[in-house]
Amino acid sequence: MLVRLFTYRPGLMFASVLTWTLSSCLPILTGLVQQAIFEELDPSASGHLEGRDLEGRDLEGRDLVLLFAALAVLAVSEPALGVLWYWVHTTFEGTVEALVRTNLFSWVLTTSGRRGTPASPVTLVGHLRDDVPGHTSLVNEWYRLSGEGAFVAIALVIMLGIDPLITVATFLPLAGVVGCTHWVRSRLPRLWGEAREATTAVTNFVGEAFEGVQAIRVAGAETAVVRRFAHLNDLRRKAEVRSLVAARRIDAITVATTIAGRGLVLLIGAGAMVAGRFTVGDFILFAFYLDWMLMLPRRIGRLLSQHRTSEKSLERLREVMGTTPVSTLVAHRAVHLSGPRSQPSPASVHVVEPTASRRGRTRSHSGGRLRDLVVTDLCYRHPETGRGISGVSLHLRAGALTVVTGPVGAGKSTLLGVMLGLREAQSGALFWNGMRIEDPATFMVPPRVAYKPQVPWLFSEPLLDTILLGLPPDAVDLEAALRRAAFERDVAELDRGLDTRVGSRGVRLSGGQVQRASAARMFVRTPDLCVIDDLSSALDEETEHLVWERMDGARAEDRSAAYLVVSHRAAVLGRADQIVVLEAGSVASVSHPDRR
Repeated sequence: MLVRLFTYRPGLMFASVLTWTLSSCLPILTGLVQQAIFEELDPSASGHLEGRDLEGRDLEGRDLVLLFAALAVLAVSEPALGVLWYWVHTTFEGTVEALVRTNLFSWVLTTSGRRGTPASPVTLVGHLRDDVPGHTSLVNEWYRLSGEGAFVAIALVIMLGIDPLITVATFLPLAGVVGCTHWVRSRLPRLWGEAREATTAVTNFVGEAFEGVQAIRVAGAETAVVRRFAHLNDLRRKAEVRSLVAARRIDAITVATTIAGRGLVLLIGAGAMVAGRFTVGDFILFAFYLDWMLMLPRRIGRLLSQHRTSEKSLERLREVMGTTPVSTLVAHRAVHLSGPRSQPSPASVHVVEPTASRRGRTRSHSGGRLRDLVVTDLCYRHPETGRGISGVSLHLRAGALTVVTGPVGAGKSTLLGVMLGLREAQSGALFWNGMRIEDPATFMVPPRVAYKPQVPWLFSEPLLDTILLGLPPDAVDLEAALRRAAFERDVAELDRGLDTRVGSRGVRLSGGQVQRASAARMFVRTPDLCVIDDLSSALDEETEHLVWERMDGARAEDRSAAYLVVSHRAAVLGRADQIVVLEAGSVASVSHPDRR
């Protein structure tokens, strides 16, 4: 998985490594210039360096102005190069995170519903927010190791050339940092995981409290809910503090080690200075390099702890994704982080001409316009209850109304979910115009199929937006869709018409209005197959009659569209071309009423 992330954008990856390595190694020159300045200011330095090979390093006569100018250039270059690296780094890091988040979101949309997941929507948001960067940050730690490694290698050569003994003494604090940080960081993944779990518990509880506000109000449980929220938030606070304290402890160890290292260099270097083997400039160089050399053990410690944090993040993601391989999260695909927003593909969104009739209009998509849909031996059992459907076969034809009926629990809604790919079939097959459908979840979508579920979901947005869901208003026949759903009068009576905000799940609308708004959302996509789960249950008799009368009119006008409807209402059964009766998950009978 790590290799897949490294190779996703190789150009950005190389630019990040190059700019970071250059930025990390630039202090090498800064240290040498500082050493030269102090040796130039110390006229006795050259006379006390007995036994040292000073060829090429004799600073006598060197213009201090040039040295200070060089120091100024380096002082400006370091932050400038750092800014360049930061821009490249954040671009690469953001792209990698976007890749994993896109794949996770794609899994939520196409697979999680079919295979089932115990995670709530709030929990999934937490995984997108916390666990994705928890894993992708490992790429950052690995490539940044190159910069610190290059600096230490070059600095080590320079320092050994000055005094091997003091160089070895300088490296002793580094070993202490590695040991201490490894001990502290070994606890970080557990503390980080506890903090994430505590945060998830708080967000889940908030989401459930908002969803169950009526139950809380009726039970008079407001005080208990607030008390529980305070308790969970207190646990989260303590977990976050423990995690932060452990991280800050490492910083404290590093600072203390830096001070101790400087003192050790000064103590050992004092004798060398007296002996003329070590100068003030050398001490400045060693002390300056020591600060930067400590970055390497810190990076190694962060890398080791990030490995554990990454494993914890992947473990949390595996629990959510179930049988789906977690490696699918790093599958290469296009992500669009800049430039104009890409337009939806024709396979996912269908734009129609603004006309009230479909007659005479042509369009193309893979599989062609629906002539017939054949379902053979479809099976699915709910893992929790063992109930579902078994060996269900259907034959739907263009222009026909097929009604699926049967007692409660017979598997009617389950059948629709499996056909649409919302549940993953355990066996069986679907054939569109004789072509086998390999992945119903991505095939059974507009412009082929549109769905009105038994319990529609409306967003807390203007009614127009929750019906169109991204379709361009000027490219669809919204008026015709509202009329077919018998919803145009209701819209006219709303305070702001289609601009009215309907509230979460359409709370400001009646049950019948929610059903018809969802039906309008389906009709505006003018699909080849309309799949309708129990449209009539929340409608009064007059409205129900009007809806199905208008649907009959639309069918008479355009015989190319098929309808698959779940209902037990006589008003629907009396209009059916085919009636399929389900009992205990199996087809009990199929009839074709004579409607002449």
